[in-house]
Amino acid sequence: MNTPQNQSTSKLNPDFSHRLGMFDSEATTLNLTDAVDSLAKQADAVISMLENQFLGDENVTKFTDDVIFWTLESVRATVNDINAIVAAYHEANRNTEANQDTPENEHAQKSPQN
Repeated sequence: MNTPQNQSTSKLNPDFSHRLGMFDSEATTLNLTDAVDSLAKQADAVISMLENQFLGDENVTKFTDDVIFWTLESVRATVNDINAIVAAYHEANRNTEANQDTPENEHAQKSPQN
């Protein structure tokens, strides 16, 4: 009998590359800057549209609380994406720096090249 404890569940492993598909996958400062800039502009655009609900013309149809909530959640997810990209950039460069500091690499850097 399959009980919930004995069943293995499939794990979600979505491909979110579409979020950054326009950028190179190399962990360079330029790619980090471009990705953060793009996501920050997206979040700013959503906030700008939302703020008009509170500062705009009184004759404009107002969003429901549900729409406002999910709009704010969209911005939160974009900010989380920015944090994840910065963390991934840091991790990639930390690993690169650690590999460059190995004794083999230090010896290779000191050896004269012919």
